[in-house]
Amino acid sequence: MTESHVSYEHANVDTKRTDQQWYEMGQRQETVYIAGPVSLGNWMENLRFALDAGEEIARAGFLPLVPHTSMMWEFAHPGHPYQFWLYRITLPWIKKCDHLVRIPGVSKGADAEVSFAQKEGVPVYFSVEEFLEKNKDKIDRGWY
Repeated sequence: MTESHVSYEHANVDTKRTDQQWYEMGQRQETVYIAGPVSLGNWMENLRFALDAGEEIARAGFLPLVPHTSMMWEFAHPGHPYQFWLYRITLPWIKKCDHLVRIPGVSKGADAEVSFAQKEGVPVYFSVEEFLEKNKDKIDRGWY
């Protein structure tokens, strides 16, 4: 990898690292699946809340997976049954993740994801704060 030629002046990012160093940092990140409401209630509010959780987790040095962004896929290619999202997309991703964070809100789908994660031995946390507290020894704010 080569030096980056992208300007990061607008962001509070360490620009002294090479792309290779950034890449190596990324390889050490533990993955965190964000489970929470998607379609019940206001979709955009649900998306924003999930992205806020993902942002906080990312800023702590973890790699969040926010499945709520798949609603853009559904907008572009509508008509998938719920089972497609659950069995083809979300449950396989959960198996690959190191952690699952269940954010607040009523959601049968998120509850099913929690149940699946627990059966698979994926640690489950019921807030971003709980996740960060129990993983404080792994926090790496070197990205920001």
